[in-house]
Amino acid sequence: MIRKSPFLVLGALACLLVLTSCKFKRGPDSDSGAPTTLRFWAMPNTANPKADLEQILQRFKTLNPDIDVQVEILDWGNALDRITKAANSGIGPDVFQVGTTYTASITDLGGLYSLDEMVHSLGGDSIFVPAVRTYMKPIYADSMTSLPWFVDVRPVFYRTDVFAKLGLDPVSVFANWDSYREGLRKIKEARLSIDGQKMEALGLAGKNDWNLVHNFYPWIVGNGGGLISAYGDSVLLDDEKSIGGVLTFLKLIRDGLSPRSYLEKSTAQVSAEFDQGRIAIWQETTSKLVYLERPSEAGGVGSSTAAKNFATALPPAGPAGRKIFIGGSNLAILKSSQNIDAAKKLIAFLTTDTVAVLDFCKVSGMAPALIKVYQSDYFQGNPNRRLFKELAMAGKAYPAVPYWGALETSILNTKFGNILDIAGDVEAPYSEAAVRKEMKDAAKQARELIETQINSRPKYLQKLQLLHQQNK
Repeated sequence: MIRKSPFLVLGALACLLVLTSCKFKRGPDSDSGAPTTLRFWAMPNTANPKADLEQILQRFKTLNPDIDVQVEILDWGNALDRITKAANSGIGPDVFQVGTTYTASITDLGGLYSLDEMVHSLGGDSIFVPAVRTYMKPIYADSMTSLPWFVDVRPVFYRTDVFAKLGLDPVSVFANWDSYREGLRKIKEARLSIDGQKMEALGLAGKNDWNLVHNFYPWIVGNGGGLISAYGDSVLLDDEKSIGGVLTFLKLIRDGLSPRSYLEKSTAQVSAEFDQGRIAIWQETTSKLVYLERPSEAGGVGSSTAAKNFATALPPAGPAGRKIFIGGSNLAILKSSQNIDAAKKLIAFLTTDTVAVLDFCKVSGMAPALIKVYQSDYFQGNPNRRLFKELAMAGKAYPAVPYWGALETSILNTKFGNILDIAGDVEAPYSEAAVRKEMKDAAKQARELIETQINSRPKYLQKLQLLHQQNK
């Protein structure tokens, strides 16, 4: 039997360690002069997400020839899970996209790089749309951990030919909830048929849609209510104004202004109804406009009757004013990145370079988070985009708390789904009392969730006490 020298074994181990460190090193090789390689995780924000991002990043490469960006597209279905694992372990990309409502939960894991100094050097957070600034530094965070990339706001799309036939003035119809409901009633009673298609007044997607909470939200806050308080430590769901907003929203369904059959459809399905000429009024994210503008050979519906006869409008204002859902995505850096300086250059480029932001808006159809981009002719020179800034500035963000995901998926989706069933008489005759019960049950469950979350984390209590003291 041949015995190996201990010196040979140690030498082999040393070589292995050197090879291993070289294999996993992501930073630049100072000896070879190789560029810094950044891993960038993004979601499918466009029709061709990887190619579109790489096209936008060509300018970044020209400005930073020593930085190579590798784009990886995550499916929306597993993106949160992968990002959570990366933030927990420190093993993952240098830069990644995160939906606004998840910035707080990812920040809470402690794996994100602080961007306070960077934001200060860029001119402060005032360069971004006000509503999404709250996601830059979530309620329980000690520093800013992400920069706004784009926002999700939702204009009304309406058929101009229908309005012309009925002599309806869009400014008057979309002025407030009462005039809106009256305009819808006139469209319904006219029983118009265009191109052989019966024209429904309004389209509202149902309970299985991922936008469920977002669809209820403007009616709740527009009536002066809310879901939870600004600091996320108290519940407003059973406030009379919140319940009143829900009841007003349901009246659109109860009065037949939106077909009850649509309650079984998703946003994509009801959106297709608008494209096919069956709906006079429809509300969707700004990317819908790009789809209406594109010809069929490019994947759009630009040749349809609907696409040739539509315009956008601001949603109607409620008693508490025009309050609009706003979402979107931010960009963050993993604290464990070996390429922090390069990563900061990348997110600064994507979020604050006006050309890069505008290029992304053009291919995605989303609205910019960077306020000055709205000054471009792309927005100001197009009547359907000109109102996007007003939409964004009227946005009302959800509180940036780590437990928002659990609140939305486990409680709000279930309860609002039940409420739509009640409105559609799915299981029992409609009753306002039944709606109120669902709202009160939702409030009870939300209070239990929030109490458990806050009491189990002393740092939450300390932060809340400080916030309340500062705002007395």
